Amino acid sequence: MVIEVVVPLDSSGLARLLRDPQESCRTLVLDCRPFLAYCQAHLLDARPVHWNGLLRRRSRGRSGVSLEWLVPDRALLARLRKGEVAHLVVLDEAGGSVSALRPDSLARLLLNALLREERAAASHIYLLQAKVEEPQGQIFILTFGEIPAGSSGRN
Repeated sequence: MVIEVVVPLDSSGLARLLRDPQESCRTLVLDCRPFLAYCQAHLLDARPVHWNGLLRRRSRGRSGVSLEWLVPDRALLARLRKGEVAHLVVLDEAGGSVSALRPDSLARLLLNALLREERAAASHIYLLQAKVEEPQGQIFILTFGEIPAGSSGRN
């Protein structure tokens, strides 16, 4: 097993990953924002992380939760375990640092599960250091699949 750490990633770093054709297909953005916020607007190809009241109650008293609870897509989990994903980007609505995450926050639970998960190849695990609605326009939020004018969808 490879020892991994969570690395901060700013919006320009995420933009570089998503613009590079070779890296974008090996990059996975896991969106920890509330599901309604994700449905309203999200990054192209980002995946929502599931966390509801039932899972929250089941997790009480445990040191961590299973990645299957948070990412129920079996095909996606298979890609992760085979080492096909080189860059895992965790997006949280607060956009803070790892040390600022509450122990019971969804982003912290997901990061802990990713760090515990065994994979065939090492992945870079990032926590996005920018808020989603960043005014600089570095992060493009796509609503219901619409692509902003003058954009290829991967800008």
